[in-house]
Formats: sequence, C-alpha cells, structure tokens
Amino acid sequence: MRPIKVVTDSGADLPAALIEELDVSVVPLVVVARDQAFNETELPREDFWRLLEEQGTLKTSQPAIGMYLQAFQRLVDLGNDVLCFCITSRHSGTFSAATTAASRFAGRVQAVDTLGLSLVMGFQVMLAARMAKAGARLNEIIEAARSVGERSHVTFQLRTLEHLRRGGRAARLMPALDRVARALNLT
Repeated sequence: MRPIKVVTDSGADLPAALIEELDVSVVPLVVVARDQAFNETELPREDFWRLLEEQGTLKTSQPAIGMYLQAFQRLVDLGNDVLCFCITSRHSGTFSAATTAASRFAGRVQAVDTLGLSLVMGFQVMLAARMAKAGARLNEIIEAARSVGERSHVTFQLRTLEHLRRGGRAARLMPALDRVARALNLT
C-alpha cells in the first residue's frame, strides 16, 4: 500500500500552520477583481477587503485543471496516492476540475466532493490528513471524512446581502432572502 497524501483547495479555510503540520497541499481558488486575478492563498486578507471596498464586488473562480495536475504530479512522483477534497460541487466547478485532472493518473488520485465549504470542508481535510499519516486505507479515509461532512454544518452572518447579491452565486435564493429581510424590517 502506497502512502496517501491529501490535497484540498483554499476553500477549506485552514490556517497555514495547520496545513504545514498536517502536510496538506493546497490548490488556491482564484479571486477576480475586474481585470486582475489573484491566487487566493497569495492575497492577504487586508488586500482582499481593500479590493472589495474599492471595486464593490469580487468574484471567485475555480483553479485551472493545470494547477491540480501540478499538485497531483508532484505527489505521485514521490510515490504517493492522492486524495483531493474539493469545495462543494453545488457552488463551484472546482470538483469537476480536480476530477478531470485526477483522471490522468490511472487511479492514483481520487477527488472527493465534500458537499461543504469553509470549515465543513476543513474538518474533513483535517481528519483525512491525520488518518493518512496514521496509515489508514483510502476507503476508510473517504468514509470517515464523508461522515464528518454529513454531521457538520456552517453558520455565517452577513452585515449586508449586497455582496451576496452581486456575486451571483445565490441568485435563486435572493428573492426569498429579500422577503425575509423585509418581513423582519431589516432593510
């Protein structure tokens, strides 16, 4: 049995120290500000917020397939199998890009749709990396990670719905949110 290494995208929101401790490889999502694109992992938070304030809206994009190919190739060349945990396919094409890249490695790389984002995804990645370090089998890792995902939920609070509206990812949800906001006199 070959060792297993874990890859994720930056949507897992894991701190750099933990990524290093768990030896997880991170493929960055892309932040697009008008005519500029930034790898999320290379864009300091203060610059992100400054760009958002200046431009009114930012968009995100999935990593290019080539970014996954590079990450996977490096790990496979070192003799590892790879498990790649991706931000939910319900809101991003990231899982599709990772799956396309994984298909080029003859079963040595498997992409997993976490069906989550932020720390729902991050908790799955942390568990998977710890289990991989302990020598667990691929199917055991995937099963345990999926169980964590099924039992995890994320809650967030927005100061305004405006950025959610402008981003376009929640277009079908916006009419309902607007009705609730009006009913609660939040507008």
